Amino acid sequence: MQHLRRHLSAGGLVLHEGAILLVRNRRGHWGLPKGHWEPGELLAETAAREVREETGLEVEIGDLAFITEFRNAEAKEHLVQFFFGARLIGGSLSPAPGEISGVKWVPTSEVEQYIRWRPWLEPLRHWLNGGTVKYHAFPDPSRNRIR
Repeated sequence: MQHLRRHLSAGGLVLHEGAILLVRNRRGHWGLPKGHWEPGELLAETAAREVREETGLEVEIGDLAFITEFRNAEAKEHLVQFFFGARLIGGSLSPAPGEISGVKWVPTSEVEQYIRWRPWLEPLRHWLNGGTVKYHAFPDPSRNRIR
């Protein structure tokens, strides 16, 4: 097996008035606000920091929602991501310049029209439908992108 860089990251699932907060990256793909863990941080702290940095919003981190693990063959990465429920407590929408090209509240019923990455969409659907905390693994990188 080829050598893959390992990345540990965390993010927040921010729900507000029937919508979930999504971010659009510089390549134009919509996803969940998240980012790399920094040494010394708790994963919940990483999630809150990344939501703030990417969206301008302050959140209170709640319970763990899901863990997703996958390989990204294009980037030669092996990723483990922890997502937490989060409650909006302040701030205003302001995308991170150079990193995030858009921030949007999307009705939860429309999330599949925006997120086209299986390692996020499948666990997110499970969580939005009231599923319990679950570990999700996606070992085949060729099946991660939803066409």
